[in-house]
Order: sequence, then structure tokens, then C-alpha cells
Amino acid sequence: MIYFIGILICIALLFLILFLGPKGKIFYSGKSAARSSVNLRIDNKTKEIIQRQLAEAETLKKIAKPAQLKQAILELDKGLNLALESLYPGKNFVEKMKQVKPKIKNGELYDNLWYAHKVRNIIAHEINTDLAFTELQRVMDIFEESLRDLINS
Repeated sequence: MIYFIGILICIALLFLILFLGPKGKIFYSGKSAARSSVNLRIDNKTKEIIQRQLAEAETLKKIAKPAQLKQAILELDKGLNLALESLYPGKNFVEKMKQVKPKIKNGELYDNLWYAHKVRNIIAHEINTDLAFTELQRVMDIFEESLRDLINS
């Protein structure tokens, strides 16, 4: 009988340790609530940096040459990454982008943003990339709209 009671106590303790965890919460993840939660706004310093990048991209866009548009796209992608770092926890760009979907009001814009980032990767990693001028303008417009949406929401 004592053996049976001992087994029940061990099972109960195991249950308490495994399911309630050290913080007394079921399936405790180990992350603090503040760290795992999403900031609702981009801080002012980050907004200022992104707004400068948007202005610089607009200047490059006015030059109307493919090389300048490519440079502007790279800058705008940096701005997007900065905004995502400010808003969402995550190890990499992909993890943060998955979290941004509810924040971007327009679902089509979210899909276009993924496309724009892929074009950015082509520009950054492939030598002698020839993309149509209109396509470069479209990608810039997507980045600009997305960044404005993120910093103004």
C-alpha cells in the first residue's frame, strides 16, 4: 500500500513539474510576456530613420535610372527590416514578416511586399541583373507604401 501511495505522489509531482512549470502556468514557454508580445508602435527614432530612407529613395527615384532605383530598393528594404525589428520579435526577416501580416491593412500589399523583398534579393545577390525599369518602379512603390503603412499605424 505504501508503495502505491509513493507512486501516486511521484506521478502527481511529475504532473506539477511538467504541466504547470516553474512559473505556475500550464505549458510555460520560458519567455517573459513583455518579450514575446508585439510592440504596437514603431518608436520615434526608428520612424525618423525610415522617413529619411523614404526621402532618400524618393530622390534616387527622381534620377530615373535603373542603378539608382536598385540602390533605392536596397535602402527601402533596410528600412523595412528596421521597422520589423522594432515591431516584432524574431530571429530573421522571414519570422518577422510572418508576424507583420495582421499589421498591414491590405492583404494584397503583404503579398506584394514578399515579392518586392524577393526582387531585392535578386538585386543584392545576382550580378548583372537586368530588371525592367517599370518593375523596379513597382517594387519601389510597394516598399514605400508598406513602410508608410507601418510607420503610420
